[in-house]
Amino acid sequence: MHCCNYLAHTLWYLGYPDEALRQSQVALTLAQESAHAHSQVFALVHATFLHHLRREGQAARRRAEEGVALATEQGFVLWVAYATILRGRGLVELGQREEAIAQIREGLAGYRATGAALECPSFVALRAEVLAQRGQIEEELTVLAEMLSEVDTHRRRFQEAELRRLTGELLRSRAHPTEEVEACFRQALELTRQQQAKSLALRAAISLARLW
Repeated sequence: MHCCNYLAHTLWYLGYPDEALRQSQVALTLAQESAHAHSQVFALVHATFLHHLRREGQAARRRAEEGVALATEQGFVLWVAYATILRGRGLVELGQREEAIAQIREGLAGYRATGAALECPSFVALRAEVLAQRGQIEEELTVLAEMLSEVDTHRRRFQEAELRRLTGELLRSRAHPTEEVEACFRQALELTRQQQAKSLALRAAISLARLW
């Protein structure tokens, strides 16, 4: 079950979104058949994140609600925080941005309080997308800079390209010099090429094309 979840995410980054979804479904099925609560929560929250990556808002909200409910029932504090963040991100699709930000912040604080750090770059990227839509640019630029510093320190680079792309998008919205914005997009694109992360490469390439 764990392997299928991580394989699903890996396949999405490599540019195979349909195969990624199939592997996620396999993981969910295995978790349900196991009747093991922790496995079920694990599969639900990872399926939720995959739906976010695929921009499937309704499916993501549904899985997030299931994950929060089961994690709360079982007292899995880390997974409650994880699923709360993803549920908050899903509220954006409903136009509930204020509540979305509140839930993402609550979940991120709870996640950090457990001592966990691995997924922080992913969660900050989710939050940056929402804050950018609300015009809270300067605040999020500071957070992104801090997270990129952590990426360098801990070498957790699987979200570095997206963090740099989002930095460029925020700078562009503040009418920063084109050269500065373009440098962020080019850095993101180069990282995705090194990682063979075609899905993130597509995002970076689209951002660069829009700038041009």
